[in-house]
Amino acid sequence: MGYRTGSALREGRLVIPVKTSSLRTVGKKAAVVEILEMKAQLRNKVNARDTLNLEILHLHEKIRAVHKRYLTVVLAEKRKKHSSSGSDTQTATVRIVGSIEPIPEVALSSVFFPTGYPTEREPDGGLLQSQQEVLARTATAFKAYLEYDPDARLTIVGNTDERDSKARNQPLSQRRADRVKQYLTTLGIPESKIETVAQGKEHPLDAATVKSLHEQNPNKSAKSLESFQDLVWAYNRRVDLVLQPKGTQSTQFYPDTVPEAKLLFKSGWPEGGDIVTLAAEKVHVPTNSNSEDNQK
Repeated sequence: MGYRTGSALREGRLVIPVKTSSLRTVGKKAAVVEILEMKAQLRNKVNARDTLNLEILHLHEKIRAVHKRYLTVVLAEKRKKHSSSGSDTQTATVRIVGSIEPIPEVALSSVFFPTGYPTEREPDGGLLQSQQEVLARTATAFKAYLEYDPDARLTIVGNTDERDSKARNQPLSQRRADRVKQYLTTLGIPESKIETVAQGKEHPLDAATVKSLHEQNPNKSAKSLESFQDLVWAYNRRVDLVLQPKGTQSTQFYPDTVPEAKLLFKSGWPEGGDIVTLAAEKVHVPTNSNSEDNQK
């Protein structure tokens, strides 16, 4: 059975052929009805296609929304982990060539002053050469340590021996702490990294502690001491250094082998000054290092 090409109806890309026999058989009206039905079918198919495309578009939008929520959750977890641990944990392959430099240690040693120094007239005096060398080593180590712990700082604690009044010993211990701080700043340590504390004679090392320290002292001289009491006083004319926030304190060994050891050991007041005690303090002040009381 043949088809009339001229009678083909087109709707979009769909071609609707019309049989010539049908037109002769059913007549004009029947053909029009058939054509309308086929057009309706075409529209239904087109609508179904548009509906399908719309559903596909909606699915794509849902996928994007779900993916966005996923990314939000992942980022929130990373931020939480970063705030709790200080950094994000990531896996990486690292090839290390050579050696890993260890965190530098800050070997702290206390420094010692002659009796009565620094004086009010000479606040920059009394820090002897051997003790300056001790502070130079401390400064070098501390500056290297700051590269690993930028929040590190030093506390400088000034002390005096038990003799003389609180009114004179308190400012003396402050001058000692200030002198050490001033010298450390000349070696390149920022002033903001150093704080000072003046203890005066309030926290002395007692005889038992000094005895124990001196027995362990690697700088102990082979010569016998003239007076143990003088040694106790010498141990207390001291400035301690404390590494913060770790709280590591300097070793308190008296420098018995340095060239100025005799000057540091000497218990006489500078410039022939008298050691005095305020009556209100009512404290016994030993003045003779050879007395029986001072040998205890």
